[in-house]
Amino acid sequence: MLRYLLLFTLAFVSLLTTIIPSLQVETSSADVATVLQYLCGILLLEILILIACWRLVGVRSSILAAAVLTCLNAQALSLGFSQDFLALPGIAAIAIILAVAILAFTLYWASYRRPRFGLFAALLYLAAIVVQSIGTLPENSRGLQGTQSLDFHYFPNLYIVSFDSMIPEVLAGNFLGKEFSNLEYVEYLRGTNATIFRNVFADRVPTKQSLNALLNLSINPHTDSAHKYRYFTGVTDSIVYRIFRENGYSISAGFEQAGYFGQKGRFIDEYSELTGKRFPFCKFRLEWHYLQFFGFCFASDAVKKKDDMVNASWPARVLASIKEKASNRNERWLTYYYVYEPIGHTSLDFSISDEKALLAYRQYFGNQVPKLTSFLKELLSTVRANDPDGIIFIFGDHGAWLSRDLAIESGERFWIQDRYGVFAAVVGNPRCRPGSDFVSNGGFTTPSLILSRLLSCLSGAKFLADAIQGQKWEHDFGLFLYE
Repeated sequence: MLRYLLLFTLAFVSLLTTIIPSLQVETSSADVATVLQYLCGILLLEILILIACWRLVGVRSSILAAAVLTCLNAQALSLGFSQDFLALPGIAAIAIILAVAILAFTLYWASYRRPRFGLFAALLYLAAIVVQSIGTLPENSRGLQGTQSLDFHYFPNLYIVSFDSMIPEVLAGNFLGKEFSNLEYVEYLRGTNATIFRNVFADRVPTKQSLNALLNLSINPHTDSAHKYRYFTGVTDSIVYRIFRENGYSISAGFEQAGYFGQKGRFIDEYSELTGKRFPFCKFRLEWHYLQFFGFCFASDAVKKKDDMVNASWPARVLASIKEKASNRNERWLTYYYVYEPIGHTSLDFSISDEKALLAYRQYFGNQVPKLTSFLKELLSTVRANDPDGIIFIFGDHGAWLSRDLAIESGERFWIQDRYGVFAAVVGNPRCRPGSDFVSNGGFTTPSLILSRLLSCLSGAKFLADAIQGQKWEHDFGLFLYE
C-alpha cells in the first residue's frame, strides 16, 4: 500500500511541478484555487486509469502507464505555452516529451522497488515547486512607487480597444498581396477624421507583453518577474492605471479568454472575460493535442460550435460595456479592452512556406476585414451618441505573425515588420489628439508613445513623452520603417 501511495504522490507532485510555474509565470492564467481544481480532477482521472491498469495488465504495466500519462499530459500542457518549444520541429518536441517520460518511468519504477527512494523523489518534486514558485504569486498589496503624478486639466473618458493582428494597409499589401493595399477599416476611419499614425510598432510582442507594456508606457519596473503580466488586470499597479485613478477615474478592463490574465486585482474597478470557456489551456493545443489532459481538448472539438457562439458574443459585450460607461454622466472612465476576432493571427502551426496555408490566411484576412469595419462603426457611433467628448484609442497588439516558423536571421526586416508593425489611430474629441505626423526621434511611434502624448495633453505635462523618447526598445525600429 505504501508503494501505491508513493506512486500517487509522485503523480500529483509532478503535475504540480510542471503546471503551476507554467500557469503563473508564462501565462498568469489562473489563481492557485483554480489550478488546484484542475489538478484534483486530473489526479482523480489518473488514479482511475491506474486502477483499471492494475485490474487488466498488472502492476508493472500500471507503473509505466502512470509515468507516461503523467508526463505526456503535464508536459504537453506546460510546454504548450512556450513559444520557443512550439517553434521546435515536431520530432524534436516529441523527443523531449518522451525523454521526460522515460525519466519519470525510472522514478516510478524505483519508487515501486524502493519506497524510500520514492519518498525522496517526491520530496525533491515538492522542493522544486517551492523554488520555481518563489516570487510568482500575485502581490495585491504592491503599488507602483517613485513615478511622478499628473494632474489633469481636462477629464474626457478614454476608451482603449486593442485588436489582435490589426495591421496597417501598407504591410497588408506588402505581405498578403496588393489587393490588401486599401483596407476597408482604414478607409472608414479616414472618413471619420481619425488621426491615423504612420510607422507604428508594438512596444512588445506578443499579446500579453503588448497589452501590459502599454500600461507602464514601456517603462517596466518588473521586467524579469511575473509582475510584467499582471498590470492589465490590476493585480500589480501600473503608471497608467495609477494616473487615471488619482484623477478620479474608474477603470474597466477586459480580455475575452477566461483566465488568461488571471483574477481582477485591487487597482482596477472592473475586469470582464468570457466565462463560457472553462478550460482556456485548450486554446494552446499542440499538434498532438489529443494527448493533452487525456484527450480532453480533443474531445472538446465536439462542442466547438458552442464555443464559437460564445466567442462571437465578446465583441458585443465590449460594445455594451463601452455604451454603459459612455452613458454614465456621474463617473469618469478609462476602459481597456482586447478583441481577438474579427482579425486574429496565423495559427500556431502556420508556415509561410506552405502555399495552401498562406492562401487560407489571405482568404481569412479578407473575409474578416469587413467584420472589423462593422465593429468600428458600432464603436464610434456608440461613443459619439452617448459621449461626444470621449476619446477612442485603437491599436493592434502585434502583427499578423506570418513569420511564425522563421528565425529573425532569415530576414530581419520582414520578421520585425511582420511581428511588430501595427495599426494605430485616435478618434473622437479633437482637443487631445496627437498629430498623424507624431513620431519618436527614430521616425516611428508606438502605442505607449501615443498614449503618453494623450496624457501630456490632458495634464499639460511633457515629462512622460520626453522620458519615453529615450527608452530602449526591443529593436531599433527606426531601421525598419515601412511608410
